[in-house]
Amino acid sequence: MGAERDCARLFRGDRKGRHGKLKAAARLWATGGKAELDEAASDAEQFGFDELADRLKGAGVKDQGFGVWRQNWDIVIAFLSVSSQWRVVPLASGATYWQGLDYPAVEIGLKRAGLDLSPVQWRGLQSMEAEARNALNGVRG
Repeated sequence: MGAERDCARLFRGDRKGRHGKLKAAARLWATGGKAELDEAASDAEQFGFDELADRLKGAGVKDQGFGVWRQNWDIVIAFLSVSSQWRVVPLASGATYWQGLDYPAVEIGLKRAGLDLSPVQWRGLQSMEAEARNALNGVRG
């Protein structure tokens, strides 16, 4: 995903939560928003709302933007700037395990993008990395 296109999907908004918005932004990046619809469809099926489940399964993900705290904006931009720098491991099953960001490559990517993160911003980027890694590996939580 290109950082410019992803940035167009995000807007500066204000909502409460420490790293919740960063994690949600990372999950949105990793799943394209599809995971939330899949989970909702599964929940609807469990409660016997088959018609709703069918509609949710057939629903396309609509690009409605996504709010990000102003103070997190630089962190999100940094994450999107290096979002192609993942370490992945091929598994015997043919699947891929996403280990995490390749930090030497991230350091170069941030430097080339002219981004200098404070220690607090770095922790925010790592929070996004962890949430994206979980989403990419199919871990719910």
